[in-house]
Amino acid sequence: MLSVTEEQNLIPLRYTIFTMTGKRVKAVVIFGLLLTSAVGEGESESISCDKQYFAELGKPYVIVCNTSGEQRDMYWFKGEDTNSFPILTLEDGRYGGQEYHEGEYEFTDENTLKVINTQLKHEGNYTVRVYFNDFDFDTTTTELKVYSDCYQIV
Repeated sequence: MLSVTEEQNLIPLRYTIFTMTGKRVKAVVIFGLLLTSAVGEGESESISCDKQYFAELGKPYVIVCNTSGEQRDMYWFKGEDTNSFPILTLEDGRYGGQEYHEGEYEFTDENTLKVINTQLKHEGNYTVRVYFNDFDFDTTTTELKVYSDCYQIV
């Protein structure tokens, strides 16, 4: 059983090993977890976002977060649960994630979260976890509020 601190320091790993037998090639995929140390976490490498953002209904919106340090991978989650499936991922330079393929969200050139067409369902907390080149990571949560400009014609 892992403690909460240890669970936060798990890095998913995936290795593919190819073997050849005669004219056949066999691929074996190995999945695992790497437990990293939390010592020094957030000291030299970190990510920071504003606590709250306000997006207009029906418009694109970018949640801007700043990283210090060389980032390796980035995961965005809707809500605060980092054990759930991420809505956006940036792993080894490749984009993906549950909502990325559905066209709800995308990464900007600065690797920040962009809501393509802001709707009320996008309101809520967003959590980003960034892994850095030395296997340290940092996690932060921000809130997105959605508003609508309503005009009454008299």
